[in-house]
Order: sequence, then C-alpha cells, then structure tokens
Amino acid sequence: MTSSSSRDAGRDAGRDADQETENQRPRDWRRRRRSERPSPETAADQAEGRRPRVDATDEVLSQPLIEFFEPAMDRIATYSGPLIFSGIIGLVTGIVVVAFISSMRLYGFIDIVIGAVLLGVVGAVLFSNVLSAFVSRTGRYGANTLILVGAFTGIVVVANIVSFENSMRMDVTATNQFSLGNRTKDVLSNLTEDVRATAFYKDERDTDSPELALRRNKVLNTLEEFDSRSSKFTYRVVDPDLKPEVVSKYFGARPTSFVTEIVVVEGMESGQFDVLQPTDANYTQLEQDLVTSTLVATGSEKKLIYFLSGHGERNIDGAASDGYAAVRSGLEGDNYQVQELNWGPTEVDVEVPLDAALLVIAGPTSSLPEAHEEALDRYLEGIQLDGTPRREHGRMIFLAEPDTPVSFKNFFADWGLLISSGYIRDVGSSVPGLPQTLSLQNFNPEAPLEITLPKGERLQPVFMPGATAIALVQDDLRTGLPLA
Repeated sequence: MTSSSSRDAGRDAGRDADQETENQRPRDWRRRRRSERPSPETAADQAEGRRPRVDATDEVLSQPLIEFFEPAMDRIATYSGPLIFSGIIGLVTGIVVVAFISSMRLYGFIDIVIGAVLLGVVGAVLFSNVLSAFVSRTGRYGANTLILVGAFTGIVVVANIVSFENSMRMDVTATNQFSLGNRTKDVLSNLTEDVRATAFYKDERDTDSPELALRRNKVLNTLEEFDSRSSKFTYRVVDPDLKPEVVSKYFGARPTSFVTEIVVVEGMESGQFDVLQPTDANYTQLEQDLVTSTLVATGSEKKLIYFLSGHGERNIDGAASDGYAAVRSGLEGDNYQVQELNWGPTEVDVEVPLDAALLVIAGPTSSLPEAHEEALDRYLEGIQLDGTPRREHGRMIFLAEPDTPVSFKNFFADWGLLISSGYIRDVGSSVPGLPQTLSLQNFNPEAPLEITLPKGERLQPVFMPGATAIALVQDDLRTGLPLA
C-alpha cells in the first residue's frame, strides 16, 4: 500500500516537474533557442509513442503551415540586425531624396518602400521582441522618440513638397527691379501652349565686354522671372559655337559668328518663333519686349505694319504693276498684320497708332501737311499727341521716287536724310539696255544680317526701276550704313 502510494506520488511529482519545465519555456516559438528545440528524429520518436503510425504523406499534410516558413524565419531572425540597419538607411535616404531632389523622386519613393518592407518583415518575425520592447519603460521612451522624429520628418517633407509646388520669389530691392508687371503676369498665366525662349550667348570666358556681361545677366534674370511665373514658359542658354544645329533651326545658313546676344521666343506647338527686337541697346524695356515676342510666337498677337495713305502712296490692295498687293500677301505670310493708315489732307489730330511696329510710306506723290509732319516727328521721337512717351521710338520705311514732293524732302532733311532729284544711272549695276533699272546682287557685308540674310537665306537679286539717290548728313547725331 505504501509502495503504491509512493509510485503515485512520484508520478504526480514527475508530471508537476514536466509541467513546471513546460511553463518555464517561452510560449512563442521564436524565443526558443535552437538547442531547446527537439530534433526531427526525437520529435518523431515522441510522436510515435503518443499516436498511432500514419503514412508520411498524411504526416506532412497534418503539420502547421507556419512550420514550412520556419527556416526562412530563423534566417531572418539571425540577420535581423543588418536588415534593420538597411531598412533605416533606405527610409532615411528615400525621404531625403523625395524632399530635396525633385528630379529623383521616383527613386526616392522606391527606396522608402524597400526600407519599409525590410523593417516590416523583421518586425513581423520578431513581433514578440518588438512588442516587449515597446511595452517596457525604455521601449516607451524609445517609441515616443521615434514618433517625434517621424512627425518632424513628415512635417519637413510636407513643407518641402508644398513649397516646391508653390514656389514664390520675393523682390526685396528698393526699386522692385525683379518684379513683373500685371500685364506680364496675365500673359504668362493665360498661355495656351508651351513657350521656350532661347538666348544665344557665347561662353562668359570668351566675353571681354563688361556691358555685354551686364546685358546678359539682365536677360537671364528676366527669363528666370518668366520661368518662375508660369510652368508653360521655359528658357535655355545656347552657345552658338557649340550648337550650330540650333542656330540653323532659326537662322538657316547664317554664320554662327554673327549670332550673338539674340533671344528667340518659340511656340512649341505652333512652331512659330519671333526674334526679340529690343527697344534700346540697354534693354530698359526688356520685359515688354519679351511679352510682345511671346504673344507673337503663340499667335495671340501679330506685329502690325501700317502703310500710310492720303498723300498719293501706293495701294496695298492694288494688283496692278504699281500696286502692293503682293507685298501685303508676303508680309501676312510671315505672320505680320498689315493695315492701311489713312490721313485725309484736312485732318489735323492725326497720330500713328501705339501698336504700330512699323510705318511704311511708299512713294507719295502729294504734299505733306504740317499737322501730318508733326505727327510723324512725334512718332519717330517716341512721343504721343498729349506729350506722354510712347513705349518705344518709331520705325519707318520710306520708298522714295525721283518726283518725291518737296514737303517730304524737307521733312526727311530735318532728320538728316537728303533725297535727290532724278534717276540713278549705273551702267555696271543695271539691267542691260535699261540703265535706269538697278540690279542689286552684292550687298554690304557689314549690313545687319537681319536685312541682308533674312531667315538664313541670302537675298535674291533686287531690281529697282527708276530709283532715286539718297544721302545721309554726316555729323555726330546720326550714323548711316548702306545696304548695297
């Protein structure tokens, strides 16, 4: 009786010891050391003593699914330190790239995803360790620190993205020299197509002129202001010597040595472009000049050429030999708008319109009234009828005939241009048998290429029947440059 009780007590004590040992083992398999885990052979022997023998296939199918991933999880747990470090590096570098390098944002997002995946996998495998670390006092402090760091980083990233997408430039100069006018802002905000400005400047190291350097800086600063105001406006700086193919696109076969300090504004969809015509040599009206070129390039505005009438000038609608219908058609084909400006002989308050890019006086035959002469003077001087300045001085083309009225001759003499009487007779430069019809084939190489080499193509021979001679008063107030 005593022996039986002792055996029962021993079995109870053994079960209690086994139960205590089992309780001392961690419940999470991830925290069990490999040395404590039974080997497959031992596990099989123990299983055979507890359950009847089954087939190998049934045994594999009856195992928990997680046991299939146990080797991979063990490997992840072994290299958890390097994986965590790599994940943190990926997150940090990705956030930095996204926040500060806009051109590589895609790679930054990929870096962030890789880092988050690495940290997430390690956290899932070592979930109990992570949970206990956060539950402990030290873990709570660490969690608070991570939350604060993450919040700060998120605020910095969001602020950077917002500032990048809504960048604003502030002009702190006393004269607001870097501020654009309201009309310029309206034009840039209402662009219907992408516009690109190309500034042709040679390398600064090849430029010895300080005046050219100042103008270059002014042009680039103004283009930068335009670029910052509209996502549809961009610009580039091209060295004509290094990229002759860009020069040939706009100027054809013109030598690159003559393409310098030129700005071309191009509509990217329409393909139209306009060569900037600065109001003066110092670019004091550069902003307005750029706006005009932008409107012309996008087709929103065309340069207006007025032909004066009312004094016996040529008819721009006449199809006869003395008419200018073909001239008008050619100008309109080059994206100019042509209009007639009629001044009656008795009209007094006449004025050249403010939108006139050019005024043409083609072969007048009647006298010029005094009021009309004063209006032309104001136009060339850049003054309006009320005395306020025009945006720029006027541009004029005068086509003189041998019988030009004296009033027109006197008007141009005041401007230093002397119109002769009679025809030019040049046997060597005229049509054979017609000495009064000039044939111009060779042009002055020092003349502006915009005139002698338009669109990169040299002018064809020009025939001028019945041309009269002109001369320029030589003084310090004016300079002349013959074209042929």
